[in-house]
Amino acid sequence: MKRLKSLLIIVILLFPLVAKADMGAPLIRPYDIVVVDPNGVDYYDMFCENIVGHLDKDSIVNVEYQYDDEIMIRFDNDSYAKNCIKSLKGFSLVKDEVNPYDENDEYISSNSSSKKALIYNKDGVYVRKGPSEVYDAVGKIEYNTVIDYKYHISMDYHMTYIYVEYNGLKGWINILEKNVLLEDDDYYIFTTDKKIDDVFIPKYKILQAKYKSDDWTQVTYFEVDNKLVGVDNFKEVTATKIYDIKKIKLNKAVKYSIDDDNLDYKELPSDTILYIIAGGYEYEIVMDENKKFYFINAFYDNEDNEFDYEQLEVLNKKDSLKLFGFEVDEVNNEEKTSDKEDINNSKDLENKSTDRDIIIIAVICSLVFSFSILVIIALINKKKEKAL
Repeated sequence: MKRLKSLLIIVILLFPLVAKADMGAPLIRPYDIVVVDPNGVDYYDMFCENIVGHLDKDSIVNVEYQYDDEIMIRFDNDSYAKNCIKSLKGFSLVKDEVNPYDENDEYISSNSSSKKALIYNKDGVYVRKGPSEVYDAVGKIEYNTVIDYKYHISMDYHMTYIYVEYNGLKGWINILEKNVLLEDDDYYIFTTDKKIDDVFIPKYKILQAKYKSDDWTQVTYFEVDNKLVGVDNFKEVTATKIYDIKKIKLNKAVKYSIDDDNLDYKELPSDTILYIIAGGYEYEIVMDENKKFYFINAFYDNEDNEFDYEQLEVLNKKDSLKLFGFEVDEVNNEEKTSDKEDINNSKDLENKSTDRDIIIIAVICSLVFSFSILVIIALINKKKEKAL
């Protein structure tokens, strides 16, 4: 019985993570709804299959997230959403507008200065009173319009809506699914030759980005030959962001390849001076003093090909770009908090977690959850057999 209780505790602790990870979509900003139907509204279990309760008129619940037609609700005494409703029929918003200047709203963040955004949905985007489609629209901004924004909704540190003031319109617009592109002035190095429509970008080309999509689609846009071209870094790591570059000296020889797919490894001798340009999911891109690039498929814990070096210098963004021949008068030193942490902690750059790491963790949690359920069922059946 004690073992059964322990397993149940593990399942309860893991389930919120698994449920949210399995959504495969951005979380929404939670909002409160109130029952306005005089007859009340039924609600379902967490799987939206069986009716388990009834909400009377004037009852208030919190919508935590929505997946397709399943709207997950949370009561005041719940730590996470345990029940479901299948529509908002019979409900009304408790607050019909979200104030971007509300300092008590934990989901609202602001940039230190105004940023640019581009309306990229060809049908335009609606401006709403709050950061969700459940809020009323107050107008529409047309395709290819450049707007300014400062305030935004941040869900799990990822942006979902931005607040805009444009031609008399004030409200929130949805940036997801490439509806809106956000200003991006980071520099990227291309890890392979890339042809997008009739635009060709050679391997090791370094370009400054112009815009980026949301963190779930992960498309970076560059202006090449007066055309805006997008590189999908979610499907394939084609363009890798350049952080502050490290100048190093090898403590021991290390094997390299000319690209991330070529397995014809050669060796760089010890004492070689290199610049670590960028890191991928399974490799490091380095450059020697003759500006020749290499892929090193090795990390500190790789016994067969340990990447062991002495760090000589960390070049700031301005000096890093000068290394490639970019003339930079002034460089915006404003970085996101997470970027600052990565830059100030050089070791973390090698071990920087990605969204793919989060996906792997979520899958592991899902497997643990499924296994726990099977064990519980087996123990219950075993107990029944003993009772018989």
